[in-house]
Amino acid sequence: ILMLVQTVWGTQVRQQIDIIGETVARKNWMDHLAGIFFYHRTMAIVIILIGITIFYFSKKENVRLNSAYWIIGIVFTEGLIGRLFSMLEMPAILQPLHLILSMVLLSILYFNLINFKLKR
Repeated sequence: ILMLVQTVWGTQVRQQIDIIGETVARKNWMDHLAGIFFYHRTMAIVIILIGITIFYFSKKENVRLNSAYWIIGIVFTEGLIGRLFSMLEMPAILQPLHLILSMVLLSILYFNLINFKLKR
């Protein structure tokens, strides 16, 4: 559920960027983001912590290690891309990568949820 909320917030951040981009130079986009961006950034930190927790318990219990490696790898990559957005003035090449990785992460989490429910 948190990832779905994060995806919606990310879409809203993108909508803000589209509006800001009409009147503000690309290098200043980050300075003009407000509201939902801060929720999106804060939720990203929460998701990183959850990813670390999932990885820790998967490793400890030796369960779903392959998925855990993918989850932690994607979560950290997404965090890095988010940071690079602000450091490198929102490079266009990172935008589709950010979106694709978030969809892959959602798919992995959904797959794990289905498998968990089937085994119960």
